[in-house]
Amino acid sequence: MKKFVFLLIITFSTLSCKKESNKSSDSDITIQELDESFNVVLDLVIKKDDDIALFYTTDGSVDFSKIPPIWQGVKGSESVQQIVFKLPLDAKPTQFRFDLGRNPEQGDIFLKKVTFKYIGKSREIGCPELVDFFRANDTYCTFDHITGLVKVKESLTGETNFPSIYPHEENLMAEIEKLY
Repeated sequence: MKKFVFLLIITFSTLSCKKESNKSSDSDITIQELDESFNVVLDLVIKKDDDIALFYTTDGSVDFSKIPPIWQGVKGSESVQQIVFKLPLDAKPTQFRFDLGRNPEQGDIFLKKVTFKYIGKSREIGCPELVDFFRANDTYCTFDHITGLVKVKESLTGETNFPSIYPHEENLMAEIEKLY
């Protein structure tokens, strides 16, 4: 009889715990919405408030005049911050250009990392690898791929130059295509 009562208690305890376990797991289930748009995340140090632009193409060219850029306001900070650009849902980019500000008092900017995200896949490109995929517009700035320093060049006419980072076309396009 003692064995029967003991087995009954064990069975009851096991079923009770199992039932309770199922309840908590059901209530903890959350449905994550999958973002189907292409996202570009820039990890930057921009010390003063500014506006930066993401230019992109969808035809493999570097003619960045065909599609209007996506502008993003940035609050100045001494720390690295992530700037997220979300492309239109139907956009399948092939090339990117970054215009890193238009504040004439900005000073040095640090581009630490670029991350591409598309439907559950992502590719992070940080220093020093950035130089394999991006280059400075030498007319307006320099880019140190080891530190990520983007330094504005002085204009011969005294006008303020604004830094732009352009793609190494073949390398970048091949890397982006891996996400599709």
